[in-house]
Amino acid sequence: MTHYYAWKNNEKRAQMYGKPCRIIARGTQNSREIEFEDGTREIVSGNALRKLGGK
Repeated sequence: MTHYYAWKNNEKRAQMYGKPCRIIARGTQNSREIEFEDGTREIVSGNALRKLGGK
């Protein structure tokens, strides 16, 4: 897992906030398909992702 989800401005996003994930695919308009450790997948904005480890 190389990224984490960094938005929490609504109930669904608050549940995903801070969870490690990996990028599965990149789409148009800065969209990303991500997968969390438990196997769930979501389509999110690339702006909502941050790299783990601070680099």
